[in-house]
Amino acid sequence: SSGTAKDVLERQLGYADMYLDYATVFPPLSGSLGVRGGSFNVVRSHLFKFLHRYLEENEDLRSWLGDQALNTIKQARDLLTDLRSRYDKIDEEQLRLKNSWGD
Repeated sequence: SSGTAKDVLERQLGYADMYLDYATVFPPLSGSLGVRGGSFNVVRSHLFKFLHRYLEENEDLRSWLGDQALNTIKQARDLLTDLRSRYDKIDEEQLRLKNSWGD
């Protein structure tokens, strides 16, 4: 069992947090995934995968993560903080009714 909707949310946010920790210590190779956006494109692509179900519901954050102007670990952490704060206000029942739980 994957747990409650809140458990899954916290797991995915935790993966993203941990990934950003690793990306700080072991940054992707310069020029990975192209010149534009540089190595941060690697970080961006992984965050999209970790947070897909929640970014689908928060189009503004999805657009922000996709924007080339978001290109630092700090900005990515700010996005995670914003995303977490949006779901902190939602109880288990409300979270289960959201699209993110339908996967």
